[in-house]
Amino acid sequence: MILVAGAALLGGIAAFFGSYFVGGACSKHCARKQLHARMKKYAPTRFTLASQGLTARVVLVMIQHGLYRRELPPGLLPYLRPFCCGRNFTPLCAACGLEHFIDDQACIHAALVCSLWAGVFGALMGSFFDLQLGFFLLLVGWLSGLRFPLRCLRQECRLQQRQIAQDLPEMLDVLALAIESGLSIEQALRLYEQHFTTRLSHELALAQRYWQAGILERDVALRRLASTLDVPLFSHVVEALLRTLRTGANVADVLRIQAEQARLDYKAKTEERIAKLPSKMMLPIGVLILPAMLLLVLGPVLLGLMKG
Repeated sequence: MILVAGAALLGGIAAFFGSYFVGGACSKHCARKQLHARMKKYAPTRFTLASQGLTARVVLVMIQHGLYRRELPPGLLPYLRPFCCGRNFTPLCAACGLEHFIDDQACIHAALVCSLWAGVFGALMGSFFDLQLGFFLLLVGWLSGLRFPLRCLRQECRLQQRQIAQDLPEMLDVLALAIESGLSIEQALRLYEQHFTTRLSHELALAQRYWQAGILERDVALRRLASTLDVPLFSHVVEALLRTLRTGANVADVLRIQAEQARLDYKAKTEERIAKLPSKMMLPIGVLILPAMLLLVLGPVLLGLMKG
């Protein structure tokens, strides 16, 4: 009975995904022009991912689905959106710099793909031992696959924030050197944006366009950028810079101090992450390596006792 139910569930999932992706492949050619138009509209640095491996592959799947704008059945969205996207999905995409490419439907698309592969993999692995275990791992893989794209997006966000914190001291040193050479703060920012192709330079260029076009004031644009990036070091630098510009103090000296402080903070956080690595390694060592060592050492002794 369990085998019949599992086979029926796998058949239903395969039929749904087969019909869905065949229809999506037919409409992919029609959406290719829209894809290239959206890619030309925004800067290429938006596609520079900080993550690698499986995480980057899942994020790229979400970007692809977001650019093609393939619609899901409306009846599925109210049930899948809270579980697959979570509560803070839009600010999370903005912190990654992918708010123009990924929406909730793209995340649900990737979640369905990951749930299919995880469910099939769990069912195959469990079926080698027991059919009940295979059916249980099918459900576990399906449920964990629905949340996996959101975890990948959060990992990408953490890596992007870490990269911004790493680039921040260099940006402050460049601004301080430019201001000491006689440039204004706007000219110093433009100089940094022209010679560096980091995520931070791209976001600063967008913020500068906002206040130069009169859409936002400079203070509002920089605070909005700090809120979007959600990097505490950058928020502290923005507040110090705006306070210095209001009071008329020496901007270059303040930027030098902030650069040194940002460099020390980044070094301290890196050392803290390194110090946590041994405790994180204890779980895989205890689960994977220690049983194999015990089996290798005690296996011959137990076999000798059993024969004796």
